[in-house]
Amino acid sequence: MHQRRLWTLWAAIAVILVIQGTAVAQDQNQNRRGRNRGVRDQLLRLLGEEKVQDHLKLSDEQLGAVEKISEEVSNEGRERRGGRRNFRNLSDEERQKLREEAQKRAQEIKKKLAGALSEKQMNRLSEIAIQERGASALNNPDVAAKLKLTDDQKKKLVEVGRENRQKMRAAFSEGRGGDRQAMREKFTKLREEAHKALLAVLTKDQQAQFEKMKGEKFDLPQRRRGGGRRGRRPSNDT
Repeated sequence: MHQRRLWTLWAAIAVILVIQGTAVAQDQNQNRRGRNRGVRDQLLRLLGEEKVQDHLKLSDEQLGAVEKISEEVSNEGRERRGGRRNFRNLSDEERQKLREEAQKRAQEIKKKLAGALSEKQMNRLSEIAIQERGASALNNPDVAAKLKLTDDQKKKLVEVGRENRQKMRAAFSEGRGGDRQAMREKFTKLREEAHKALLAVLTKDQQAQFEKMKGEKFDLPQRRRGGGRRGRRPSNDT
């Protein structure tokens, strides 16, 4: 009788341990998916979206690898911010230099991610990224290389982007304190105009190829007010 009670007790303890172990594993996986927030690098930010993670079928090991990369980039970002000047006070040339430096960091991050994801996953992630960025993705070195953009085309893309940012800043200054809905409509119109202007730099064949580079349509998570997104995403700052 005593042995039966002892066996029952040990069985109950074993069940409790199994349940606790499962709960801990679920919490760790949930934290891994939701801990990383506030990212600026596009690929890392997209990989922080649970919808993207599920679409790419990322394993727990891959999620952990992405999180590690995210933390490294976050630490590097905090170091850079220490001596950073106010972006609004910079000249167009200084701003362009910062964008080029950001592009270089993005390429380095992409190489690290390529070591954590499969080639198929990386290709699909790139397609989703192009869908999200739209015509502005033409400034991406990889996209430009695949489309075989000429130096003259690259220069025109930079000029279109600069003109659009100037118009955006002017519209913001003029609309400050005014009708927010009217300002949103103005910004939407400016973005549409910039999109058309960027695509106009391409030849017809390049435009067709660029469209194919987007891959199958992916319903991106909706942006929340303030530019944030619903869902889970990696935490870092580039």
